[in-house]
Amino acid sequence: MNTITIDPGVTGLSRLRLLQLISPSLPIGAFTYSQGIEWAVEAGWIRDAGDLSQWLESLIECSLTRVDIPLLERLYRA
Repeated sequence: MNTITIDPGVTGLSRLRLLQLISPSLPIGAFTYSQGIEWAVEAGWIRDAGDLSQWLESLIECSLTRVDIPLLERLYRA
């Protein structure tokens, strides 16, 4: 079994962000690529094309534009 260690010098918000990456609640597998649409359908949040449209719009607005794209921009600049 591999052990993950975090540099003791990493503290505060930086440490929290690293710990979020190793969280067991982090989506894996197909859910990573679908953003959890399967679960939304199973839970009844998406029942038709209109629900799917709203789901995708909120995904783009809340996740991609505020998390993924800024992160990719920072990585690109680094």
